Amino acid sequence: MNGLLKKIAAITLAATLVTGGALCTAVTASAAGTDSASSAQADESDFKWTTDSNGEVYIYRYNYSLLRKSPDVVIPDTIDGKKVTRMSPTVFTRGCRSVTLPLYLREICDPTDINKITEEARPKDIEYYVLSSVIVPDGNAYFKSKDGVLYSKDMKKLLKLPAATEGTFSIPSTVTDIDPNAFSNCTQVTGLVIPSSVKEISGTLLKNFKSLETLTINNANYTLEDDVLYDKAKTKIIYVLHSKNVRFEIPSTVKTIGDFAFAGSNVPSVVLPEGLTEIGNYAFAECKITSVSIPSSVAEIGGFAFSNSSISTAKIYASVDSLSEGCFWGCESLSSVSFPDGLTEIENTCFMGCSRLYNPVLPSSLQKLGYLVFSNCSSITNMVIPESVKTIEDGTFNNCTKLRSVYFPGNPEFVYTDDSYI
Repeated sequence: MNGLLKKIAAITLAATLVTGGALCTAVTASAAGTDSASSAQADESDFKWTTDSNGEVYIYRYNYSLLRKSPDVVIPDTIDGKKVTRMSPTVFTRGCRSVTLPLYLREICDPTDINKITEEARPKDIEYYVLSSVIVPDGNAYFKSKDGVLYSKDMKKLLKLPAATEGTFSIPSTVTDIDPNAFSNCTQVTGLVIPSSVKEISGTLLKNFKSLETLTINNANYTLEDDVLYDKAKTKIIYVLHSKNVRFEIPSTVKTIGDFAFAGSNVPSVVLPEGLTEIGNYAFAECKITSVSIPSSVAEIGGFAFSNSSISTAKIYASVDSLSEGCFWGCESLSSVSFPDGLTEIENTCFMGCSRLYNPVLPSSLQKLGYLVFSNCSSITNMVIPESVKTIEDGTFNNCTKLRSVYFPGNPEFVYTDDSYI
């Protein structure tokens, strides 16, 4: 499971600009050469950095030991006589109270191969902080701050709202685009006002607002009704506020449930309409619904669509060839599932960690079981693999501690039979 979490983290870190983190919630930058009494100018040895083909410095991390000097980290304008022009967003996730950005900084981006960067253990003798504001020097040609929020220089793109922000935040009318991670860890924002200038609003963008109670949309392209955000024609559910906590019968006009639409939602049950065609990635992840019936009109179910939710029963009538990766991953309450006719593949980690799932009956059309599909399903005691199955990937039944027998009359082209997996 740790490997899977690392994979998910790597996907998240691949964003072009990310400033959110588990502990660090904002960025502070001040004019070059400015230092406060509580901050300490770092030296070259405090940072992990490399030089690019232009002879400019890319900083991908500062050492935890730097926090012993001061919780207010000052990144130098130059290192070894070279301008610091790029830095990784991981610089902001290490428990500092503030970060002073270098004057010449023009890009915040991940390293080309993040897997080659080893992490040091976090010391226990250092006090870790949450950042709270963004200040950019007037001389910086690429970034601008207003009221502590980080924007592009022309203020057309919102890059980072400090996670310590509380109450209601109104997006300026100059903003047309919002970085996908601009609101990461903004768990204390209770109200959001989005102007007509913003081109696109998505569940991916709003999923971090765990305490959002009011959403104001001054935009003709969207409809907000009963704490649910739709596109204008109400053919797509974009986002459901966490304040909505009653049974929800989805309107028959809806064809698509967008990525992260119900993620973390407190809605206890939903009725999916016949005519629904698509369920997005993480659409119901970590939500409170206890059962789901997926209609036959659904032709696509996104990755991790119901992962870590409270679902106990799932009836799948969808017209899909495969169940997506991690679709029900971590659904510890899931005890029974019915599969649709015509299903040919159950993808990697689909039911991983469903500890109450008991002896699921696989369809006769099935051809492939992916990697770790039923791993850590500790209630499975017996399994019948349909004769149609041709491929069983590594670790399909890994750590199924109560599994006693697997009956398989077929002749697969590729099967792992190591005792550690079955």
